[in-house]
Parts: sequence; structure tokens; C-alpha cells
Amino acid sequence: MKNSNEKRNIHVFFDGYYFQKIYNNYLDENKMLNTEKFICDFIKYEVSDKLEIPMKRCEINGIHFYIGGVAQTNGHRLESALLNLGVNIHRLRLSPDAREKGVDVRLALDAYKCAANKKFDVMVLVSGDADFVPLIDEIKELGISPFLVCWDEEKTHTRTSQDLIDSVSPNVLMINEILDSRVNKNPFKDLLLTRVNSAASPVVNNGAAPVAQDLRSLLVETIKECEEKENGWVLGADIGLILRKVKKYEFQETGKKLNELFQDYPDIFETKTNPFAVRLRLNDQPDSGNFTAGTAAPRLNRQSNFIFNPFAQVPMSAPRLLTKQELDMEYESHIITMIEPGRDYGFIKSEQEYSDRRWNNYNFAATEVRNRRKEELVEGMKVKFSLLYDPFRSNRDNVPLYKAVNITVVD
Repeated sequence: MKNSNEKRNIHVFFDGYYFQKIYNNYLDENKMLNTEKFICDFIKYEVSDKLEIPMKRCEINGIHFYIGGVAQTNGHRLESALLNLGVNIHRLRLSPDAREKGVDVRLALDAYKCAANKKFDVMVLVSGDADFVPLIDEIKELGISPFLVCWDEEKTHTRTSQDLIDSVSPNVLMINEILDSRVNKNPFKDLLLTRVNSAASPVVNNGAAPVAQDLRSLLVETIKECEEKENGWVLGADIGLILRKVKKYEFQETGKKLNELFQDYPDIFETKTNPFAVRLRLNDQPDSGNFTAGTAAPRLNRQSNFIFNPFAQVPMSAPRLLTKQELDMEYESHIITMIEPGRDYGFIKSEQEYSDRRWNNYNFAATEVRNRRKEELVEGMKVKFSLLYDPFRSNRDNVPLYKAVNITVVD
């Protein structure tokens, strides 16, 4: 028995048919399930709470998604979102008659092998199928703590086997009940679902002034679509342009100016004047400052803000979210585009190759180069650098993308 100070390794196993049905049901209701928050934060919090250990002692180091055959349209959207998180997708080539049972058998075999080899201390099963009861019994015999993530809703005809619930109890996470509960204190439950329409933007009441919750979501998503300046600030002019032209937001409906909209939510947005700018309020966001060429501005890696758009078509071979370890690494490559007169940025070759050539490089600002002036930078220079999440390109292309920062030219 581990004490509360020891780390718990967690593996999550998805019954693909089951979870895809849940995911599609949310889409039918114009809601998008944030898979990153669901897997990496929501589940981890619930496990730590039930085991009565600090959340920082829980580490999800294995996520497995099992599906058979060829995914339908929404299936591709879901799988692309999971791939961005580094999920291991196990696609089984089975006949239609044997597909669902075959997937369950493979999941159970893989989970048992991992448990027998002591690869995890906690197994989280996302399913509602009674076929997994024998697996749960065997897992417990090995000293593994099993958890069940499930839904039970009449309107979607989603039912969870009572035998499965009994075998895992009390470690049962009935998601619809948790989301509706006023007692549950999971801080991530309000971040799981985002209202969307066919353009994957918040619902805005047929052009009328949005209700408070929808307006707040609209403003947050608009900021994410704008290009960030130093320290996460976004110019009000850029925000207003997207609100009017892209979001079709009608300011006259509320009778408020742009700055007044953001000032209504001081707990979420920070604003400044001359020129008017906004940024999301984060406790560890560094203060703004004036930076000159040759100095690197400290910024926060805000890749957790990335939310996959399920309505966009994204190739299966696409960039993924980087781990904290990868973000802390130093990389080495070479400049592939020179800084030209009148331009303050260039591109560095990435180590990956994707079908979309725009993803095969990191853009960088001249101010990020520590030991050279802009005029001295030429194509082919070898450089060392670290990576910072790029919200503007990520929201534009619907994949997590990064830019090069803290750059040093290697002599």
C-alpha cells in the first residue's frame, strides 16, 4: 500500500465506441467536449480526491483509445483531437460482426498485461460495458486501483452496467451527475464543455446580444484567435475587427464599447490603455515591459488554452501538444528564411515533416535573437532555441503550433 507522498502512475483506457457515442451526443447538442481538460485535469483531480492524495502526486503516463474499422466523420475529429494529446490509438482490423467484442477483448488483454508488468498503479476505464467486469476483478487481485468513467442519461440512451459499477465502486465517476452536482468541487468541471455552432464558435442567440455566459466565452475565444504581442497582450483593434467581421457581433445591441465589454469581467481579463489592449488574467503572467532587440521577453507557455475545433478537417499526421519536458528542452537547427528589410521575423527549420508545409518550421521574432542584430541574420545560420506555444497560428490552423524564442546563433 502506497502512502500519500508516493507518486501514482495512471493509465486511461477508452472503449472507443462508447466514448465516441458520448462525444457525438455532445456535438448534436452544439457542445464540444474539451478532451485535454477531461483527460489531463478533470480525471486526475477525481482520482486524487478519491484516493485522498495531492493532485501533484498523480501522473497520467499512458492513454489508450481502442476502436475498430474506419472512423466516421465525427470519429476522425475525435481521433485528431486525441492524437494532439499523444494518445495511443489502437485501430483493429476486424469484421463488422466481431468488431465491438474484438475491441473489448484487445483492451482487456492490453490492460491486464500492463498491470501485470507493474506499469501503473491506477487504471481508469472509460466504458459502460459489463464485459469488463472480469478485467476489473483481475486488476484488483494485482493490487491495482480501478476507476470507472461513465455516463448514464435517458435522452442519449446511454446506460452503464450495474455489474460494472458494483465491481469498481466506490471509484465510479458518473460524469453527467458530477457536472450537475452542486456538491462536487472539481475545479475543472465548468471547463469541460464549450457551446458551439457549425462554425465552432460560441452560440450568440441569432445575432442578438449574447447572454452573459456566452459573451464571456465569445470574448475569450476571440482573444485566442488574435495575434499576441509581448507578454500575451492583444490589441483592442484586432479584437474588434474579428468580433465585427468574423463573429458578426453587433455592438449596438448591448450599447457598450469594446473596452467596457472586457471590464465587465475583471476576474478573467486584464486591460490597459494607449493603445487599448487585453490579455487573459493569469496569476503567473509576467508584467509588461519594453523590450529591445537582443533581449528575450519572459512569457508563459499557454498551450493549455488550445481547444481542438471538431468541425474542422485536420490531417491525421499533424503536430501535437508538447510535454513539459519537451518545452524545457533546448533545440538546435538552422534559419531557413532570412530577415528581409521591413520584416522583423523569420523561420527556423523544425525537426518534423508534415503534409502541410506551414507546420514544418518555427517562426521567430528578431527581438528573440540574443547575440546578433537583425541585419546580421542570414539563411543557413545554425541556432539554438527553445519553444513557446503560438496561439495565433494554433487557432488559425486548428493544430498546436510553436514559435522559437530565446535564440542564440552558434558560431
